[in-house]
Amino acid sequence: MTNNENDQEPEDFETGSEENDSFDEFEGVKGASPLNSPMVKVGIIVAGIAAIIAVITLFGGEKEQQQASRVKGAKEVSAPPGMEEVSPAMREAIEQTNEEAAEEAARTGGSAIPVPINTPDVKMGLPDAANQQQEDPLERWRRIQEERQKREALAQKPRGPEVDPNADVIDELAKAMAKQMETILEAQTPEAPQVYTVADADYLEEEREREAQKQQEKAAAAAAAAGTGQPPVVLDIIQPAGTIEYAQLITEANSDAPGPVLAQVMSGPLKGSRILGSFEVKERYLTLSFSTIVVDGVSYSAEAIALDPSSANPGIVTEIDQRYFSRIILPAAAAFVEGMGEAIAETGNTTVTVEGDTVAQEEEELDTREQIFKGVEEAASKASEIIDEEAGKVQRLIKVHAGTPVGILFLQPVTKDAAAQ
Repeated sequence: MTNNENDQEPEDFETGSEENDSFDEFEGVKGASPLNSPMVKVGIIVAGIAAIIAVITLFGGEKEQQQASRVKGAKEVSAPPGMEEVSPAMREAIEQTNEEAAEEAARTGGSAIPVPINTPDVKMGLPDAANQQQEDPLERWRRIQEERQKREALAQKPRGPEVDPNADVIDELAKAMAKQMETILEAQTPEAPQVYTVADADYLEEEREREAQKQQEKAAAAAAAAGTGQPPVVLDIIQPAGTIEYAQLITEANSDAPGPVLAQVMSGPLKGSRILGSFEVKERYLTLSFSTIVVDGVSYSAEAIALDPSSANPGIVTEIDQRYFSRIILPAAAAFVEGMGEAIAETGNTTVTVEGDTVAQEEEELDTREQIFKGVEEAASKASEIIDEEAGKVQRLIKVHAGTPVGILFLQPVTKDAAAQ
């Protein structure tokens, strides 16, 4: 390099005076060069060193500095925390904190756990490893099984009744209470019961007898007023007129199947007897009338009607079918078909010519379609007649089911003299 050559040049110049003279001549010929200046050379060297340092700094990186670890010295702890007595200041602070927490819980309706002041001095002892002997697991299992069997045997033994240690005291208290109650009852005099008689048990029977007696008196008075001179007839009345007794239908009354009606009397002097009658259709109800009553196998003449217990109405019904389809819809459909066929069959043109006293009428012949509808008209007319005839026979279906409770109103008294012969 040039710098190295320049460093060696002073040695060459110092060899002799001749060389120095030649160097002076060389400088005189070429003149003074800036690169040959010592300051310039020093600056170049410094710049190179700076460049090398910059390259190392930029591309070489820096080593991470490791953090130095520090270990604090051990504190002087003579006992585990919480084992020593709390200082008065600490105790006062803890008690104040607990009181504030309790007041806050009482105000907000919550809960608070107090901070313990002194930890109880409870130490868990460790077993002495030197004195502890190794135990055979099998032997330990056998011992546990024997203990379990003993417990089960004790549990299976019958136990006697437990003896209450306070039984004597309880008995004494019970005797004292019983004695006190007897004293209280003896001191108080019970009031006599107040009994009000509303009606006798035979009130209904007596009422019927009085009614029958009145009927007999009326009959005797009527006979005396007639002046027949014959002694009055005394009637033995079983059931007075105007009374109502409950009964239950045994047979069903059906408007489609007219027939006799049988019912059983459930109250009154004729209780258990059976009454016979018939029914009639009245609009949407059936009216049941009875003419014979059977008492102990003997038939008596009677005149009574059935009443609805809920409304006292002589008309009774438990089921009704209006039969609108048979009574209304079918006849209407037949009439509609007949009218439609007649209208279509008469669509042919009819021409009427009047000349003086002569009238000429000309009708066009019916085509096949009109002839078919003409036949339909005649068939529909015949079907309509039959349907109308059948519809006239169809009436509402009205039923009074068997087992229906009814009231029997007697219109005439039932007497023994009216027994059927």
